[in-house]
Amino acid sequence: MKNDDLIGYIELYNEGRFEEAIRLYFTQNGYFWNTRIALHGAQKIVDWLIASHFGYREKLTPVTMTVEPEGAAIELDQEFYANEDMSHFYIRPMKKGEVIRTRGISWFLKFREGKICYLKEYRLLYRCDPQLFMIEPSRIR
Repeated sequence: MKNDDLIGYIELYNEGRFEEAIRLYFTQNGYFWNTRIALHGAQKIVDWLIASHFGYREKLTPVTMTVEPEGAAIELDQEFYANEDMSHFYIRPMKKGEVIRTRGISWFLKFREGKICYLKEYRLLYRCDPQLFMIEPSRIR
């Protein structure tokens, strides 16, 4: 995969075209991890993306990308747009029309046969709502 391929994936993702994004850019038995879930298999990834984006849309903007033949690392900014009131949104409650912007999202990817076979997302979620994602100093090692 090259930079343009990853930008193509992100563009489809931003448009909410998850099925097409996964079909074109992920292996059938790919892995997807983020701070809330771990999934194995293209259809499970698609199903989760569709279900988890109910009530809002998301826009990812690449800040920096390092792409090599076997994998990539991408830093992203993120925006969430509420299509309806969302009292249980995972970052914090949102009102219809509200936007939440976050920074400090990183993707670590591995490629196989020109597609993503592994995507692990790391987020600095404390930047969203410190009360929601507190880490006790005694637990940091």
